[in-house]
Amino acid sequence: MATINKYLTKTGAQRYRVLWRDPSGRQKSKSFDKWQNANDFRIKVEHELRESSYVEPIKLTVSEYMDEWFAIHKRSLQPSTAKAYEYNIVHIKDEIGDKYLQRLTPGDIETMYKSLSNLAGKTLREVHSVLNLALRAAVKKRYLATNPCDAVDRPRAVKFQASFVHPDNVSEYLAAFDGTWLYPAAALALFCALRRGELLALRWRDIDFTRRLITVAHSITRVDGENQMKAPKNGQKRTVCIPEGIVEILKAHKKRQTEFRLLLGNEYHKSEFVITLDDGRSPAPTYLSKAFTDRIARAGLPPVRLHDLRHTTGSLMIYEGVDIKTVSEVLGHSSINITLDVYAHVIEEAKKKAADSLDKYLKKV
Repeated sequence: MATINKYLTKTGAQRYRVLWRDPSGRQKSKSFDKWQNANDFRIKVEHELRESSYVEPIKLTVSEYMDEWFAIHKRSLQPSTAKAYEYNIVHIKDEIGDKYLQRLTPGDIETMYKSLSNLAGKTLREVHSVLNLALRAAVKKRYLATNPCDAVDRPRAVKFQASFVHPDNVSEYLAAFDGTWLYPAAALALFCALRRGELLALRWRDIDFTRRLITVAHSITRVDGENQMKAPKNGQKRTVCIPEGIVEILKAHKKRQTEFRLLLGNEYHKSEFVITLDDGRSPAPTYLSKAFTDRIARAGLPPVRLHDLRHTTGSLMIYEGVDIKTVSEVLGHSSINITLDVYAHVIEEAKKKAADSLDKYLKKV
């Protein structure tokens, strides 16, 4: 049971002290200016003690708690995953970091999601996942009686609409990179469906010019300002057949690398990677993306992302009648269902094209 004692301060002000014992038997107290506030708190404490949901009052902000939780939790994470968590935690701290953890409400979390509505749906769901994980840990540590995320709907996933370069404009886009270090990257993304990290991890030894095959065995991720090799997405390596035209582009690029190595001498950074800057250095993933979009803008072409070239590969194969299983394997999807989902509207267009091709036989009837 909790009780309320009335007392006077040194200045003669009347105050009300709530006294109670926590589950371990320790005496606790909290003072209030008004009797009603003290009584409300007494009722709350007694209810929590009866329901075994009592938690020790602490003055810990959400920001302070997230730092405390992440310092321990990150030990079990891969470096790249830890970096992703840090990015999501920044959003959480910016929006609700100054609130006291024990006063955090479902309404506060919903307001945060509205404020972050400019983020991609996938990113917003990741923010939710990290916050939910952290608050579940807070309940286990008895910092919280309940997890306020439990009363909040997870942000809806916005269905991804892949962008493509129109088949009639493919050569125009590729020509925008001719004569630059970006040329082989654009060609491989556009005709071999390599992801950004896979492009940066590609080494000359991964290319079999005789058999016209590329082995996609690694990907590059950025950790603490350095490029780090890891397994490709889905953890599975794959082989991709190279069109003859891309073989010629790669051979010309290798010759170009040699010319720059001879020109720059000791200033050239020797490496085994295919995609490098003119001085031999490997670009950061974000730099590759930015250089790509800048080049597109300079050429006066409608904006597309580097990843959109990969989607273009898939759409071109479907338009050319390649079976969906082969398309999925070339793209490196973990499931054919992913391919069917991403390219649903392209597949429908290909079906209409196939149906229209039968019209010529109707004319003979």
